[in-house]
Amino acid sequence: MTGHLKSLVLPLSPIAPMLQCVDVYHRFIDDPDILSFAVVKAGRPIGIVNRHEFLVALSHLFGRSLYDRKPITSLMDDAPLIVDVNEALSDLNNRIVTEKPSALLKGFIVTEEGEYLGVGTALSLLQFTIEHMQARATELQQARHAAEEAYRTKSHFLANMSHELRTPLNAILGFSEIIKDEALGKLPNGRYREYAQDINESGRHLLQLINDVLDMAKIEAGKVKLSEAALNLYDVVGHSTRFVLTDAEKKNIALRTDVPEDLPQITADELKLKQVLVNLLANAVKFTPAGGAISVRAALTPIGDLELSVADTGIGMTPDEITLALEPFEQARGGFERAGDGTGLGLPLAQALVEAHGGSLSIESTVGAGTRVVVTLPEYRVLRDADSGDWEGETVWNTVAEMVHKRIQS
Repeated sequence: MTGHLKSLVLPLSPIAPMLQCVDVYHRFIDDPDILSFAVVKAGRPIGIVNRHEFLVALSHLFGRSLYDRKPITSLMDDAPLIVDVNEALSDLNNRIVTEKPSALLKGFIVTEEGEYLGVGTALSLLQFTIEHMQARATELQQARHAAEEAYRTKSHFLANMSHELRTPLNAILGFSEIIKDEALGKLPNGRYREYAQDINESGRHLLQLINDVLDMAKIEAGKVKLSEAALNLYDVVGHSTRFVLTDAEKKNIALRTDVPEDLPQITADELKLKQVLVNLLANAVKFTPAGGAISVRAALTPIGDLELSVADTGIGMTPDEITLALEPFEQARGGFERAGDGTGLGLPLAQALVEAHGGSLSIESTVGAGTRVVVTLPEYRVLRDADSGDWEGETVWNTVAEMVHKRIQS
């Protein structure tokens, strides 16, 4: 904060260098609240006289007789702390600490463009600091209210937008599906069916973008609620893998999983954990060239955390691109042109949902060699053997794993 130190200045009349000590004595006696006087010559401060030090000097034996008629310069501090009124409060505090700690007792001189303005004391500095903090607290409170109002406005807008967009989208999706499937009869021209397919796919893509934006808005507003339950990672990984299996097959990408059978269950929100994994898998498929490979692994760390990773042999990212990819509505672009047809919310959403579980998401990547995204869930979310019970999802997972293996191999 700059340009406001004037409010801490005590505009005391300065004393001239040749004023006798006896006169200064009477000025201190006449006003017991004065801590210090500045000694000023031609408008410029040259020293400061502190009440305590001055009176102590005069109280010594023969002190009055020695100093009464001498000029005040004989008892002044000729190296006072002098600050400009435009200095920041933080700079003033630093200077007191580093240059002149005694200024808290003696006082200091405030100038404006070198001209004497007044005297500052520990009390005036304290009062100014309190006022400054109160003003800052008021500003922060107002900013918080403004942010809350902005969130409410945005949430209201997104809720209305969601309703207004989803209603016609559902009609578009429904009718386009009827047309592409020729449910009401054979189309006279096969290109109409292709157009209906394009309309349907575009509508579904738009619906996914709307859902992503709404999810991000909820996260930013702190309104994410977790429906936690004991989960079997076999089941979670298996169901998530099925979402990207067709796209992986089209690009001849090998999709491998490594989830140990004896891995304990975890407590988490199943839908949100699947959303995280599907986003990571979809990114891996999108940015991995044909003939590449993607692997999903899960394991316990030495300290008991659960580590779930998705690694690919894709185009990779630079450190700067990783930072950019984790920013909402941003998309990293490297040497290989990226198929960035989304909002850039996949990774930020995944990271936010993982953090809502108390975990963390990290990215390791090398351009041209691939990317590995690691989701770490804390140890307290891992259920030990005594608490885990039977794994109902094991049979489901084995079936899915066999299906994935057979389809990829074929």
